[in-house]
Amino acid sequence: MADLVKFEERNEVAVLHMDDGKANALSPAMSEAIDGALDRAESAAKAIVLHGRPGVLCGGYDLRIIRGEDEAERDRMRRLGTDLMQRLYLFPKPIVWACTGHAVAAGAILLMTGDVRIGKRGGYKIGLN
Repeated sequence: MADLVKFEERNEVAVLHMDDGKANALSPAMSEAIDGALDRAESAAKAIVLHGRPGVLCGGYDLRIIRGEDEAERDRMRRLGTDLMQRLYLFPKPIVWACTGHAVAAGAILLMTGDVRIGKRGGYKIGLN
């Protein structure tokens, strides 16, 4: 499986590119990938820019897990997502979210954790259901 979050450093700015090839769902794997990239950025950069794939920043929690039978996996996804959102909100370095498209449900909450948000023009949806 390709990396869900690619890390690039440009002039002491960490650029984190989220791309699962689909809706950038906030699955446990995506939360862990962002968290790992933040670990690296915290020591390597003075600021962080996060962005998604063209047309979508984040489609919220993974609906396959939400609708699935595995309650423990649902709880794990929510816990990892909530922990990530809190970490982003309290992060000691400036965070810029470059909104590349739709940011719905948990994706909209992620967007609100940034110190600065910029968005691409278009008919994209940003909101909490």
